[in-house]
Amino acid sequence: MRRRKAIVNWTKYMVKCSIITLIITTVVFLSACGQKNDDIPEIIPGIPAEEQIPLETSKPVESDLVTRLMYTTSKVNVRSAPSIDSDIFCVLDARTDLEIFGDDEQWGKVVFDETVYYVSRQYLSEKKENKNSYLVVIDAGHQLKGNSEKEPIGPGSTKTKAKVSSGTRGRTTGLYEYELTLELSLKLQDELEKRGYEVVMVRTTHNVNISNSERAAIANEANADVFIRIHANGSEDSTVNGALTLCQTKNNPFNGELYDESKALSSYVLDEMVELTGAKKRNIWETDTMSGINWC
Repeated sequence: MRRRKAIVNWTKYMVKCSIITLIITTVVFLSACGQKNDDIPEIIPGIPAEEQIPLETSKPVESDLVTRLMYTTSKVNVRSAPSIDSDIFCVLDARTDLEIFGDDEQWGKVVFDETVYYVSRQYLSEKKENKNSYLVVIDAGHQLKGNSEKEPIGPGSTKTKAKVSSGTRGRTTGLYEYELTLELSLKLQDELEKRGYEVVMVRTTHNVNISNSERAAIANEANADVFIRIHANGSEDSTVNGALTLCQTKNNPFNGELYDESKALSSYVLDEMVELTGAKKRNIWETDTMSGINWC
């Protein structure tokens, strides 16, 4: 997927991400979906955000300010003044490139339509040149306690599943799946960042309550290029072992258009992992039963 810059007419765009699931049974498995911004208010349906506020409170352009190239780290409000009580001009998506004026540590100035507005520096990050321009969202599967409440298996679906299951546990090590997946996810984060990727973690602690659809929403809202979910399968048969990946089918009713990209990524990750570790190859499982994939 390609990153898109903010445009003057504020056309909202949808960004999708490739999805994979990588599983290493009894050892580890990977699978192919933000933080809530409390500063974001309700927007009245059917009315563009810029039409819901009086724009006359905005300040004229200042041309002699120091500029920085930055990007938004989550959805963020563009305001008419440096205050959360000020009017909202529009809401920017995550990973929107901005030219920020001034050196205020709390508010950055940005110009739209020859008018100065303000963006909280809390949701801005310096844009740096690196060899990889991709954003990877990593979901360490499961959590300390499962949630058996139901949610739709995909957008608009009448079929439901538990929001998040409790996962399995290593028979020899006694290690719970949620512990193993986070340990591996943090190592993956470290390696990817060393290689120049941007990384967003769905969770970094065990005591959370994030459903599978909510995990997907984190990747969606971050405009992720890749969404990787890490899991570890369990089996009653002690002879079962190896690695496999998961992705949606080409007929997936929710995001089948991402099949080719997801399948290619699933294949590449699996082949490289098998080659480097010597794990048994258990191939790619194409399925439309995974909520975390369907919602991405």
